[in-house]
Amino acid sequence: MSDLDESVAQVLGTFRGFDDVRAVVPLVARRATLDLGDLGPAEQARLVAARVSAADPSEDALAQRLAAGRTLTVKFVVEPFATTFHLGNLVPLLVLNRLSRMGHRIVFVVGDLSAAFGDPSGSVPLSATPSAAELERNISAYREHTARFLTGTPTEFVRNSDWLSRATLPELMALAAHVPAAMVPGLGDGTLSRALYPVTKAMDAVHTRADIEVGGVYQAGNLAVCRRIMAGEGLDPVIALTTPLIPGVDGAPVMSATRGNEVSLLATPAAAFDRLAAVPADLAEVYLRALTEWQDPEIDRARAVLTPGELVLLTATAVTATLHGHESALRALDSRSPRPRTGAAQ
Repeated sequence: MSDLDESVAQVLGTFRGFDDVRAVVPLVARRATLDLGDLGPAEQARLVAARVSAADPSEDALAQRLAAGRTLTVKFVVEPFATTFHLGNLVPLLVLNRLSRMGHRIVFVVGDLSAAFGDPSGSVPLSATPSAAELERNISAYREHTARFLTGTPTEFVRNSDWLSRATLPELMALAAHVPAAMVPGLGDGTLSRALYPVTKAMDAVHTRADIEVGGVYQAGNLAVCRRIMAGEGLDPVIALTTPLIPGVDGAPVMSATRGNEVSLLATPAAAFDRLAAVPADLAEVYLRALTEWQDPEIDRARAVLTPGELVLLTATAVTATLHGHESALRALDSRSPRPRTGAAQ
């Protein structure tokens, strides 16, 4: 039995109701640093695929890549358009952390050149693209705010200007020739330069020798183009893992600082807990899956033994534990819902 399986069994053997929350939250929170190398490739693929929107081409292909018997390179493009970050930015980091704890190499590609094409999510207009100085400030803030969520193998940061600035027109034309215009996302309503963005993703993948790429679900079309170009160049296309956008705390479809429905990564434990404790009950499972190490059988147990209000409090505690550790999260819970600490893990 793997260490993860043992941990899940311990939680399921303990968790019978809300009074057990203080005992099980630390057990789950400690998984953020759990070595996942003792899982087989199929189990690793299931663990990753359970927390992404899609694995392209398939979960089986991901398992085959993980079974390669070598350290894989996992690529993630960072193009920060702000200096503040929230729980939505955390979703792909937790997927990256799982792959890191499986022993794989995580490479953050800083899009200091590709950011000029604009925000791929479409939430920032092209006219608001940051200057070089602003981008440097944003990147520094991103690294500072997110480093604590990557607990496995050391991560690397590289800049795609190192290779994209040297790209020649014949090279771009040769790569673009692999892609029919109908595949290019946003070609009909974007700029012509925007059509080159997925080509830069393929160039990033080639230069980093990526085996897997993680990106937001809004990157699905760009990643499909990237895979097409890599195949056309005779390379093994990356396995593309797209992560979901999470709803805001007000129930709106997307969490966004501009909408004011976010939870900042820098929120204090009390502030984060209070924001999360007020979310609609139907968001509890969504947040548990996307933002914690709770596994599906444990979430099913929580849904079965807790009232909707208790499930929200559990979610607030578990997500606060992701941000600040279980001790701070339990203190925040005690301030809101004081109960006997019978069986609580310290």
